[in-house]
Amino acid sequence: LDEPILSPNSAYRIELVPSGLLHGMVTDANDGMPIAGATVTAMPGGRTARTDATGAYTLRLRPGSYQVTAASPP
Repeated sequence: LDEPILSPNSAYRIELVPSGLLHGMVTDANDGMPIAGATVTAMPGGRTARTDATGAYTLRLRPGSYQVTAASPP
C-alpha cells in the first residue's frame, strides 16, 4: 500500500480525444413510422445505441469513416 503508483522516471500524458455526435432516426421503409428499440451500430469500433420511442438515436464517435447499420428490435 505504501508503494508509489508511478516510478521516479516515468510520466503519463492525458489528452482529450476529439469526438462528435451522430444523430439519426430509424424508420420503417414501408410506412415511414419510427422504429423504437432498434440497435444502431457503427463499425469499425462496434459502438451501439438503441433507438427511443420516436426512433431517434445518438452515437458519440471519434473522427473517421463509419458504416452505420440498424437492426430491428428483438
